[in-house]
Amino acid sequence: APANAAINVAEPTTMDSVARNYVDSAFIPIPQFAGRSEKWPSLFCWLLMQTVNNNPMGWEEEKLVKHQLIRGIGIFQCNDWAVMSNVAVALNRWGPLGFPIIPNGKINPLIDLASWAIGDTQANKGAQSNPLNSVAFRNAWFALRDSNKLPEHDWVVKVDPDTVWFANRLREHLKTNMPGHGNGLDSVFLNNCQRFNTMQGPMEVISKNAALKVAAGIGSCAGADGSGEDHFMVVCMQQLGINGYMDQTLLNDLYCDGYSRCTDNWKVAFHPHKAIGDFTQCYNQALR
Repeated sequence: APANAAINVAEPTTMDSVARNYVDSAFIPIPQFAGRSEKWPSLFCWLLMQTVNNNPMGWEEEKLVKHQLIRGIGIFQCNDWAVMSNVAVALNRWGPLGFPIIPNGKINPLIDLASWAIGDTQANKGAQSNPLNSVAFRNAWFALRDSNKLPEHDWVVKVDPDTVWFANRLREHLKTNMPGHGNGLDSVFLNNCQRFNTMQGPMEVISKNAALKVAAGIGSCAGADGSGEDHFMVVCMQQLGINGYMDQTLLNDLYCDGYSRCTDNWKVAFHPHKAIGDFTQCYNQALR
């Protein structure tokens, strides 16, 4: 299809900057996702991406998502996935301003591999520059609820864009460690930081039954304003009667463990790795 098939402009001189960036972008290679829907346990995986137009971290996060997408790694190894952002962007295109915004939000599914638009994703800063971002993530859960995708999968996994991780390792952890052997029928979330006995935000793993409770009840959870997303999620799930299960081998997080080490081939996830070079080095070390 022609590059400008999804927009409706009479003359190039009448284009606004959004339309111009969309037209000037080029398609990027996207892997085939066929066959991934067969893998068990079934994972629905998602992340929240800051965009170039909306946040100083936008370039960094867009480049990380692009790096993972074209290689079919990270959330793109899951049975199904979503990239959420403040506005709908075309993930299968790359232009002068990164992933181009889809003009007027009019997604053409024949052309656009679109992110999910959830509105404002800006966050204030709290102690030690911890983003007070729970409102944006609550909106993401509203989008998950409205998508009706959650019942189709056994587990829901949220990761940060700068988390190196492996979906197949997570499947093995779930089949090995969980009472239900990975079927998602346990109403549980996985704690991943033994030091603080909590679930750290770089990787949040929630069973299907628990995720359905969160999607239905997160709007009534107290404390969304003025808290970090991972703390809010834990408190919300506890309010909803969902229990945590510790898997101390799930995540290597610098802010929990005090060190970064990517050479453990049983760990599922490693965080933070914000630069493409560092991300790639960690990914390769984890496979050795």
